[in-house]
Amino acid sequence: MNRNAQYLYLVAAMLAFAPAAADAALVTRTTTTTTPIAISNIATTINFADLIDADQLVSISAGSVNSFEGGSFSISVNYSSGSTVQIFSNVFAHNEPYRLTSVPTITFTPGTVTGLTFQTFIDRVPVPPTGTLPTGTVFTFRTVTAVPEPVTWTAMVVGFGLIGSTLRVRRRRSAVVAV
Repeated sequence: MNRNAQYLYLVAAMLAFAPAAADAALVTRTTTTTTPIAISNIATTINFADLIDADQLVSISAGSVNSFEGGSFSISVNYSSGSTVQIFSNVFAHNEPYRLTSVPTITFTPGTVTGLTFQTFIDRVPVPPTGTLPTGTVFTFRTVTAVPEPVTWTAMVVGFGLIGSTLRVRRRRSAVVAV
């Protein structure tokens, strides 16, 4: 095996095992209803166009949950596979609204997200907690896609260069033998 072939195999091995970096992008989804969406002790689901490779709920632009007796609520992410995973829950005090803008950035298992489910829970029977999401509420998600790192691009370019030089040397050798 000549030196060019050795370089070629080395570059091919580097390309095969080079990790891909994650490139993050922020994507927003906005509620399109003409009236505010009520959140109650019955699960309220907001569906939107698929978010491919979403892994983080970054922010919610508006909305609140409240109860005269206190209570709790949860946010779940809905995947295209049909599974639903709770990503956030909070207990709020007697007659103190919890602003959904206060929901921290939440990281969850990457996947294709199709919506969010909000649900309040009754801690005391007389008055169940309720909430609203105003018209035009914006949900900001982070999506992650794999892109090659600069080292991978360099190795690939070097590999193509070595392949080209190997073919050029072989073509010259075959031309010399033919003469």
